[in-house]
Amino acid sequence: MPLLGRQRLQIAIPNPCQENWDQMEGTDRERFCQACQSSVLDFSSLTRTAAIRLLESAKGPVCGRIVHDERGNIAFRPEASRGHLARIGGLSLAGVAGLAAQSTCEMQVNIKNPAGAVVEHAKVSVRTGQGERIAA
Repeated sequence: MPLLGRQRLQIAIPNPCQENWDQMEGTDRERFCQACQSSVLDFSSLTRTAAIRLLESAKGPVCGRIVHDERGNIAFRPEASRGHLARIGGLSLAGVAGLAAQSTCEMQVNIKNPAGAVVEHAKVSVRTGQGERIAA
């Protein structure tokens, strides 16, 4: 049964791990537990949608750290809306346009999605102060 509906997400943890997240080696998103020899994912670093997709596609048990908000709900990273991404892109291009107005400049632009992955084949265009359009 798909979990992507708007119902409240509940995750049962029959045998919670007692290992200390802060003592595990790794990143803010994923750490390695020496006691059980497995990766532990911090669900608060994922959006709700990404966490659900991960759980639905898992071939076996998933070790994860779950943080609850003040209302007792599982805390996830906020979902980015298309409008939010467009505003970020617009602000980035405004800064790039200032650079492009100089006589010479070099720039590298990486467009990333809310999860931090690079968006392949993203199209970027900038207009210089003289109206010249630069596209990449």
